[in-house]
Amino acid sequence: MSKAQGGLGIKNLSTQNTSLLQKWLWRLCCEDMALWRRFIAEKYGLPSNWITEEVNGTFGWSVWKTIRRMWPDLSAKVTFRVGNGLKTSLWNKTWLGDVNLRILFPDLYIISLQQNDTIAQMWSPQGWNLMLRRALNDWEVGRVADLLHALNLFPGTVTEPNKPVWRLHSRGFLQLSHVIGRGITIVS
Repeated sequence: MSKAQGGLGIKNLSTQNTSLLQKWLWRLCCEDMALWRRFIAEKYGLPSNWITEEVNGTFGWSVWKTIRRMWPDLSAKVTFRVGNGLKTSLWNKTWLGDVNLRILFPDLYIISLQQNDTIAQMWSPQGWNLMLRRALNDWEVGRVADLLHALNLFPGTVTEPNKPVWRLHSRGFLQLSHVIGRGITIVS
């Protein structure tokens, strides 16, 4: 508790530690060419382009295993700004609105042949390349039209890389002043 609130002014070390560990996850998303990131990606695998595989080793305890377990907390506060579309999954990442397309259109996700494809793989200047497992039923045509209407909000890819965006800041930046005031456990 702070001195102004009648405490001794000692920081909560558990919160501070969690914040600093989660900062590594933020950096994993932002620093594509860093040597440490390439090492972590090689050792643990990087299937989603944003986060490594779960660390499930039975022997020992690794620092990365502890950090990786914090991803669900961090990812709930992050959305992704699409640049070149190479790292953002069309269905599985929150990049268009506040929820991912897999949640908004579960019926279409099930019949999609491209469940793990990125935006770059599915979008071209000519439009969206959606491939489905089967022909649509009459009642599904309207759902595809709704999906395409939502996707029409996408302005297209650019040359800059994709970026994570911190939802709790107006500019998408991760700042300690915004974190502490809201009781969120992450620092910039």
